[in-house]
Amino acid sequence: MRKAAVRHPIFSSVIVVALFIASMYLSSFFLVFCSPIFRANGEFLMQLVAESLLSLIGLLIMLIFGYVKVWNNTENFGSGLLSGGYFIVISLISLSSTAIYELEARGSGFFSQMVPLWKILVFAATMFTVGFCEEMFFRGIVSNLFWDKHAKDPAGVWTATIYSGLIFGLMHGINFQAAIASGVLVQMLAASAMGMALTAIYYRCRNLWVTVCVHAFLDFCALFSEGFFGGTIAEAIGGYTPVQAITSTVPYIIVTLVLLRKRKLAEMFADKPTLDALRNDRSLIMTVNFASNLKSRKSLDRAIIVFIVCAVMLFFGSVALNPDFGAQLSGAFDEMFGEAALDVTHSGTWEGENVFGYRAIFEIDEYGSYKVNISSRPSESDSYVFVQINNSEGEAVYEENYGGTCIVTFMLELEAGEYELNLVYDYSRVDDPDAQYNTQVVIQ
Repeated sequence: MRKAAVRHPIFSSVIVVALFIASMYLSSFFLVFCSPIFRANGEFLMQLVAESLLSLIGLLIMLIFGYVKVWNNTENFGSGLLSGGYFIVISLISLSSTAIYELEARGSGFFSQMVPLWKILVFAATMFTVGFCEEMFFRGIVSNLFWDKHAKDPAGVWTATIYSGLIFGLMHGINFQAAIASGVLVQMLAASAMGMALTAIYYRCRNLWVTVCVHAFLDFCALFSEGFFGGTIAEAIGGYTPVQAITSTVPYIIVTLVLLRKRKLAEMFADKPTLDALRNDRSLIMTVNFASNLKSRKSLDRAIIVFIVCAVMLFFGSVALNPDFGAQLSGAFDEMFGEAALDVTHSGTWEGENVFGYRAIFEIDEYGSYKVNISSRPSESDSYVFVQINNSEGEAVYEENYGGTCIVTFMLELEAGEYELNLVYDYSRVDDPDAQYNTQVVIQ
């Protein structure tokens, strides 16, 4: 089975992706009919069960393809984590900024508002299982298929890396069924570059546990608020913009170029004496010839062309489907260098009123499309906040009701003039006398 799969790695990878998607649906179908205890105790518990079932199916597929033994390689774990340093650093930055935000928003209620310890442990286990499952399918199987087919020389390693990353990114097209198309296209492009970087880490250390841990830590930090303070795994895929396609994709490509630089590629194909010499004297890399054959170089050229074509199509497709791209690009610069037209955080402890509110006045200097971020993080999921923005004539230019924890980002066209922000809270379904509310609205 393995030899046949390696001869046609693209076709085999499509089969693996199809099995992955089918297994996801099978796991979700099982949860529909299983005990309601999973649904009653939060989405992370449901996902943990689903990912566990998916992992069992993945191990079976790995066994069929003959790659289950890759789990036995536990060498180079430390050096592998060092190779994944970029992922670890950006995860720590994300975790720190989120924790600081939550601390400022919740104040003395930071610890008291956390979900029970067992739910935090379920969240951590879920993040690890997600990392385990996705890395098993896409690094453990897909990346090894391309490695066995192409990685006979440095050009072949790059060919395998590009195709593996592209397969991983295009798989995210499954989200077309649930999210806005422009956002999905952005996600597919960024995930392709991320998949290349994760594949490069795996090829460097050949230890699948490294990418599992890196992937799991990345997800843990990204979903810290939801895991520790409650809420769903609400993805903002539809809100992804072409600007984010650039800011996410380019760093991953740079990281991949660094990970697979000439010296590291040479080390992959050097015998032990040469490898020891290279590690002791880096200047020797200039005297060692690890040339790629003509066939490998042609395969790499094709892979690069395929990646560029796909990247261009995904990027310009997201631009074409996103009429606010110009405003978003301007907003990105304003976010980095400009001041917000409105930046309001309203938080505190509920005082027992069923309905209460907050009002703020702000000015818009000139007509344009403005980026709006609304974040609501109450301690009780049964609470609601009605967000309304009125112009100077009292007409609503935006209004929406949000329940529980939610984070939304969108573009809003505003004329120059004075505006009014109204927040109306409905706590009629809340029983906890110490319930907290926290809403932030930023217009930039």
